[in-house]
Amino acid sequence: MKHALRCLPLLLVVTVGADEIDDLAAKLQPARRFAEHKATFRVETNRFRFQQANGSVEEKDWRVVRDGERYVALLRSGDIILLALTPDAANTNLTMPTGRYHLDTMQGPSLPTWQFLQKVETHGSIYKTLGDAVLPRDSWEGVDSDKLTLVRRQKLPDREVEHRFTFSADPIHGYRVDANYHALFRELPKDSKGKPAGFGSGAFCPGCYTPWEETAIYDRTVYCPANTTNWVGYANNLVAMDRCDSPKCTWRDKGFIAYLNPRSGWSVVRTRNDGLGVPSMSVCNAHNDFHITIPMDGFLPTTADGRWELRAHHRLMALPPELTRHIWDNMKMQNVGKEAVFVRLGRLEDFEDQPIDLNRPTRGLTWTSDGPKVNTERARSGTNSLLLTGSSWPNLPQVSLKPETKYRLAAWFYVEGEEVEVFISGDYCEWTPYSNVWLLKQQTSSVKAGEGWKKAELEFTTPKWDPFINIKFEMKGKGRAFMDDFQLVPIP
Repeated sequence: MKHALRCLPLLLVVTVGADEIDDLAAKLQPARRFAEHKATFRVETNRFRFQQANGSVEEKDWRVVRDGERYVALLRSGDIILLALTPDAANTNLTMPTGRYHLDTMQGPSLPTWQFLQKVETHGSIYKTLGDAVLPRDSWEGVDSDKLTLVRRQKLPDREVEHRFTFSADPIHGYRVDANYHALFRELPKDSKGKPAGFGSGAFCPGCYTPWEETAIYDRTVYCPANTTNWVGYANNLVAMDRCDSPKCTWRDKGFIAYLNPRSGWSVVRTRNDGLGVPSMSVCNAHNDFHITIPMDGFLPTTADGRWELRAHHRLMALPPELTRHIWDNMKMQNVGKEAVFVRLGRLEDFEDQPIDLNRPTRGLTWTSDGPKVNTERARSGTNSLLLTGSSWPNLPQVSLKPETKYRLAAWFYVEGEEVEVFISGDYCEWTPYSNVWLLKQQTSSVKAGEGWKKAELEFTTPKWDPFINIKFEMKGKGRAFMDDFQLVPIP
């Protein structure tokens, strides 16, 4: 009872308190742009087909949430994917990728629904075949109304779970999803090491990390660390993402994680209000998704029958321009005064403005450490080139390609040394390049020492599925190679 009394005020915060985004909206009074919008939500199941690397076609029956004829959200696996931030930006048709469906081709930010439901995969089928007694039960409330709620229930001997995910059209924020998580435990869940598990979650938003500039949407990522009132963040480039969580990021209760778009002014925000502990979060340096585990042990009250009770309110929605600008202007930036080399794609990279400030949102291939340096000794165009003194692999990011598209991979090299040869490999892989399972090995023509400035080039056409390409600058022999005017571009 002493433990329950100590935690009771924290539970009251969850049920009646506002979070920092509510406080900021009350202070700034942003325009109520959607006050006149009358939403009519419904849910339907659509069948989607995706080409696979083995030549097969995968079919998926996924649920979609619609507001009249507008597409609002996609329910894939254990996540809700918000397809539209606002009613005026929602599409009346849904164009899905024809190749594999993965993070690079995901259409919007996600909110997980799977917490404490057994057994749910986050990146595969939502259910395992474990029998009807184990499967979560889903139902819908509020169909054809202005509030639609997905209810996910499961009753097991050790826990009882009811999560509610409500779709609405907020007059300020546009489309929003309110997640009200509720679970009762006979015993606190344990992690794989036998220690008390936390409230697992994740924050992911596409448009932050892929190396193609035309896919860039959000320029900065910002979060709310514990033990401070600051907003802290970084520019969306892969080196800044790699360095942002050293030391680990934290996320204070009532704070938020946001992805800022200064051009449209409409950003993505994920809030938490749960009265739980402070997570030590890691950030994936390839995808900019936050891996979150919020501590529960010591923060959950107990019920009259002796069970531990979790209540958490999280939201996924948009920040209007007034809030985007205020956060952008008042956040504390990491990586001030630091630089890195980025090999930009979809254009001619001549390295003239390299290295690039890490507080600049930049897309492209990069090295998290020990990458080649910009050099002014030789250049084919301008004054700068990239100096290679051995084979070099830009370890970030995974580079996705469009299906059935012709590409050119090329660069100019000036090679020095005895019996030195340089070329670029561009091998296909289905998932991570670290597995070294290459589905197609290919490379440009080579340049040898003594040939002066010479172009190494390869043209190729991708298959129906969308492969990843692993780019590596290869050197045989000991010497130096100056690289200039690099291209990985689709050919019209």
